[in-house]
Formats: sequence, C-alpha cells, structure tokens
Amino acid sequence: MSPPAHTQVTRKGVIKAAKTPNSDEIVDIVRDLLARIQKCICAAGEQPCATKPFPAGFKPRISLDNAACHTRAKAVLREDPAFCAAAELVDLPPWSPDLHKVIEHTHANLQRVFLDHLGDSPSYEDVPAMFAKLQQLFQKHITAESVQKDVLSLQHTAEAIIKCDGYYPDKALR
Repeated sequence: MSPPAHTQVTRKGVIKAAKTPNSDEIVDIVRDLLARIQKCICAAGEQPCATKPFPAGFKPRISLDNAACHTRAKAVLREDPAFCAAAELVDLPPWSPDLHKVIEHTHANLQRVFLDHLGDSPSYEDVPAMFAKLQQLFQKHITAESVQKDVLSLQHTAEAIIKCDGYYPDKALR
C-alpha cells in the first residue's frame, strides 16, 4: 500500500506530510550551507587539510533552479553584499523538459544511494571523506547505461511533442 498523497516516508519508515520550503527557508538553507563551507576554507597561507579542504580565497558557486521559491530566494541573496562577497550565485537556463528528466533522475538516484549510505546522523567534520564516498557512489550507481536509458527516452518524448504539434504530451504518450 502506498502512502497517502502529499506525504513522504522517512528512512525510518515514518509517514509525514511533505512540504516544499518557501523562499525564506531556501535563503536560510543556502546561508547555512555557505556558513558550513566557509568553516572549511583555509586562512591565507594555510595548507588544505582534512578539516579545511578548500584553499584560501575559495569562492563557492551556488545554483538554484528556476522554481518560484528559488527565484525569490536568488533575489534576496543577490541583495546581500556579504553573500555576494562570499559566494557566486549562478543562474541556470530556463527549464527544459528534455534535460530536466535526465538531470532529475540522475540526481534522485544519487541522492537515494547517498542517503542510504550516510546514516541517520551524518558527520560533516570530514568533508574529503564525504566527497570521496559521494564520488564512489556516483561511479557505482550512475552508470552509462542508466543515463543512456534516460537519454533514449528523450527521443520518444521528442516524437510525442512533434505529434502533439509542439505541446508537451500526456505522460502516457512519452
């Protein structure tokens, strides 16, 4: 039996209401992420190490897609001089159903296996080990075959769009 609509099942099997973060929450998430990254940046003259893997002067590039809550969050972040000095906010092109499917499917697979391996209480202290694990999982689970399957499905979607005179077809036709 599937969980009711608008719910999600956590890794512990608990069903809870699914909620999309609003733009203020997105801003808080991005600022928290940036604060965590800044703790991992070396001071001038300091050599990168396990606890500070990023070299002095490192400026992270952060991208958010074009969802309405992300668009508002990007506007708020761009007005913040401290954020602009510490990170670069990168705009993505307008949404493309073709690329979106491949990107989202690949991301969902990677996120699923990463969370399965991460455990309930992740430690962000050892950033290089976390990135090494992510790379290992990516190489194991995101195969050329899985991406090729998604890309080939784009051909069917394109054909269905042509048959629908340029309109995006119902899911059954894709």
